[in-house]
Amino acid sequence: MKRFINLSKKYLVFASLLAFIACSKVAVTGRDQLNIVSDAEVLSMSYTEYNDFLKTSKISTDQKKTQLVKKVGNKIIHIDYIYQ
Repeated sequence: MKRFINLSKKYLVFASLLAFIACSKVAVTGRDQLNIVSDAEVLSMSYTEYNDFLKTSKISTDQKKTQLVKKVGNKIIHIDYIYQ
């Protein structure tokens, strides 16, 4: 039983240290976050998934809806640019 408790304490210390190292502060909001996956990995995975999505999806022919999506996308780009 003592061995189990000692092992549990070691894992708890290791997990706490890992969580402390992986924590960072969000520049825009000032809140704390836990980064389990790096930004570079997330960006790489998002490009891969987006390309897969484009291969399996039809592009809309509805001009009104397409323009709305582009307008929203441009607003998101503008806001991202402001907060960098």
